[in-house]
Amino acid sequence: MKKKAIMVLAVMFSINLSTSVYADPANEEAQAAKILSLEQRLAKLEQEQGKMSKVEVPSKATEQSKVSFSGMFSNRYRNVDYLKSGTASSVTNAYRIRLDGKIKVDADSFVGFRFVTKAPNKNNLFNDSFTNTGGDNQVSANGTSDTYSNLIDRYYYTANLGSNTVLTLGEQALVIDPMNIIVDSTFYSYGGGKISYKLNGLGKGAAVTAQYGSFYRGVTLKGFTGWGNKSATDFNNADIASIILNGKVKEMNYQVGYADFKNNKNDVDLLKYTFANIGFLATPKVGLSFEYANNSVDSQGSFGAGKIVYGDQVLKKKGQWNVSYQYLDAQKNAIFNRYAMLEGAAGANTNHAQKISDTRINYAFSPAATFYIQRMTVDDKEAANAANDNTIWKAELDVKF
Repeated sequence: MKKKAIMVLAVMFSINLSTSVYADPANEEAQAAKILSLEQRLAKLEQEQGKMSKVEVPSKATEQSKVSFSGMFSNRYRNVDYLKSGTASSVTNAYRIRLDGKIKVDADSFVGFRFVTKAPNKNNLFNDSFTNTGGDNQVSANGTSDTYSNLIDRYYYTANLGSNTVLTLGEQALVIDPMNIIVDSTFYSYGGGKISYKLNGLGKGAAVTAQYGSFYRGVTLKGFTGWGNKSATDFNNADIASIILNGKVKEMNYQVGYADFKNNKNDVDLLKYTFANIGFLATPKVGLSFEYANNSVDSQGSFGAGKIVYGDQVLKKKGQWNVSYQYLDAQKNAIFNRYAMLEGAAGANTNHAQKISDTRINYAFSPAATFYIQRMTVDDKEAANAANDNTIWKAELDVKF
């Protein structure tokens, strides 16, 4: 209102001046100079008022940028068909919601958190992130009571310590190998610290990352009969320490690392992995990746995996698609199935040697919605009479928001 009033007075005043100019031609030059001076002062006043309004009334866009959300909704149909005669198949329809939040603290730090419809259940630790539909929300897929539903399972603080170092503290994702075979980073978290330091001379985006903290404490592994020379109670308290180097040289991504799972309370080494992974584009439509890891705590204990993706490597537009095939050959004591994302051999003896093949067809309905059909076969090399061999069929819709 003040600005409008000033404008009106200025215009009225300029009109009066203009009238007097034509009434007295002798003073025309002097009056013109006064009018020019008045217009300059008025323009300066408008600029100052504009600056004041920007300071006094922050924009809504600035306020909203401090908090951001992203997430994914998934709906899955899954059928597990056991090859042994007389073993019933398992058919489930389930859903999952994950919501990630980010609160900007300042230019160099933020607080992150995640809400999930199901987190790891310490009463019976399984990689089971989906909730069955039909009101079965308090019972997990393996039939145990689920007390870890609908909660915030991650909460952490991330800060840039200079131009090359990033520090994260709190309950955060445990990221080990790119294929998520050693541990499923999308499901499992750990409480502790992570520090990453950028390196020069080792390829694009090269960095070394160290992680240390508590994995899952006080867990119960029902139906677990042991792993090597370790009992089920040895796994009820686990800590994690890892160091990983990654980068990109020309068109090849690489990663090498070491990860140690240990029960420090009872001084028991659980799993010790050294691993390496490489991935590259053979052609614009063919992507290849390979991974090798060895668990040195137990005899044998190594696995190798290869994956090929044909088609659009990243599904980010409507109509894009690809076909992928992954093969895993694991020795005894190589993969602790309670931590892994691969749905391996069923049964209590989760340290069996096994071979797994996984074929998928992926399609994008839109940049935010993708769909895949999967066929996985599991060949347990030790179970008698093919008791744990099975074929898994899945159809899943994933919607990002």
